[in-house]
Amino acid sequence: MEQPLEQEATEDHLEKMLVIYLAGRVAEEQILGNVVAGSGGDARSDLAMATRLAVDMETKFGFGGDLSLVYLDVKDIAWTLLSHKELAQRVNARLCDAEMEARNLISRNNAEIEIVVDTLLTNGTLEGELLKSVFEGLGSRSPI
Repeated sequence: MEQPLEQEATEDHLEKMLVIYLAGRVAEEQILGNVVAGSGGDARSDLAMATRLAVDMETKFGFGGDLSLVYLDVKDIAWTLLSHKELAQRVNARLCDAEMEARNLISRNNAEIEIVVDTLLTNGTLEGELLKSVFEGLGSRSPI
């Protein structure tokens, strides 16, 4: 899922976006028992987008530790993280915090998620009117 970044996004908002990016991966692990490579894999994957956002938070958006007032436009994330251990640790810490929040969110909404999973497995897809009716059926219990 790719979301445009709003200029007025706060650090809190961006941290919630990290949770959203990692929630699918966490759900795979908690519900299916395994994480598939598709949650990572390429530059458009949820894990890649979460990593890019966490790097940007640390280097471009002014939320990064001792260098929060230094603007660094990182072009090559892999090389930058491999060659700057402290930055990599801060990025990883942001991702770990978001992953933990995603775990908590999924645990709190497990019953609702099971309804969605069961409907998906029964129908093969979950979109359009079927998706709308499932979430309307969840009502105030919706995890979203």
